[in-house]
Amino acid sequence: MITYDWQQRLRQDTLDFLEHKIPAKDYDFEIIYNAYPERVNGEVPQPVITYVAKEMRKVIQNDPDTYIDFLLFIQKKKGDNGKKIFNYVLSKVMLKHPGEYDEIFKKAITDTHDKSEIKKYLIILHFLCLRNILINISMTLSTQSARNPKIMQLNAHLRHFVNT
Repeated sequence: MITYDWQQRLRQDTLDFLEHKIPAKDYDFEIIYNAYPERVNGEVPQPVITYVAKEMRKVIQNDPDTYIDFLLFIQKKKGDNGKKIFNYVLSKVMLKHPGEYDEIFKKAITDTHDKSEIKKYLIILHFLCLRNILINISMTLSTQSARNPKIMQLNAHLRHFVNT
């Protein structure tokens, strides 16, 4: 578990990185969490990486065009942590802004030659398609729900599933 003090530091360091390093084309994001004192098998713990990815997503989702080069760079050249952050940010942001990130996604798949990475991208794509289908079903059901309480209940469960 990351202490509150470290969460604050990681949040501030992430914001500082995105504001100052990205415009200078300095994509070495490890600077954000390298000072974290704990290690698991010689590596920064995964919850720290995930926390940094969440903080990055909060900023990146508001201005995707600014971060396209950064996202593609970390996906391609920053090893497992870069791929994890790329996958996390892209999968979360694509849910909220479908269509805006299609080019990044297509470029990532085109530039990837690792079958396991391509499989991960296809799983993300499959999930997004499924989610969009469920949203359309929910919208259709909402027109029928006023007449039938069972449909109204089904639609409520469906909306909850789509939003989690």
